[in-house]
Amino acid sequence: MMIAKKMMTAKKDKLVYVGGKVFTAGSVGAAGLSIPLTDLSGGINSEPSEGDIVIVANAVSGQSAYTLTSYYPVDFTTLASVTATDANKTTLKLSYKIMAAIPDTSISIPTNADSYTGNAVIVQVWRGVDPLLPIRDLYGFYMAATHIDGAHPNPPVCEPITKGAVVAAFGAEGCAGMVGGVFSSGDLEKFISGLGEAASYIGVACAGGYKRCSEYDAVDPASFSFSGTGSADNASVSFSIVLNPA
Repeated sequence: MMIAKKMMTAKKDKLVYVGGKVFTAGSVGAAGLSIPLTDLSGGINSEPSEGDIVIVANAVSGQSAYTLTSYYPVDFTTLASVTATDANKTTLKLSYKIMAAIPDTSISIPTNADSYTGNAVIVQVWRGVDPLLPIRDLYGFYMAATHIDGAHPNPPVCEPITKGAVVAAFGAEGCAGMVGGVFSSGDLEKFISGLGEAASYIGVACAGGYKRCSEYDAVDPASFSFSGTGSADNASVSFSIVLNPA
């Protein structure tokens, strides 16, 4: 008697991590930031393809007396800009772009002439997003949180609305005292972090990673840890977004 065997196949994720990168710079004045998209790492490719979504979280910081001026990447769709203020303050912006038939090879972000501003940028690239509703959770397009007194970024809980979704989380903190270290996370995959310092040692640390969703359960990215020396005067900003599969 022959017995048919049921062949088990591994579940294939609809959303695929193409790759990511961190970019940091000190004071660049009004020269702007030019960030290559041809050297991604940690995923399936070194550069985006048509239909991929490129997500950018860019941060600046400074003392509370300074006016922080930051900009979104050129030709990107804006999601959010949030500033947290203590004795030191941080601004984090979040934006995205779905690549056309000829994908971008770089990201351009304008900057201002403030010599006391550090810059830190996190880039994530994903394949397989819903082109009509790439980013959305139960409550809106993004969730944001701010913290003071030196508390590190703690991205908010998200609730997905589609199966196979991914929560992408980002956070930034500045400025004085953020010396010699980066963020880490035990809860997020492909977590990357960088520290941009200006000549006056005013820096901004920025980081990001992701977590795959199980059905429609709420997902908590959890608080980031910092390996260097911080300051009770620092303020932080964090974002959580849900990527929806096609």
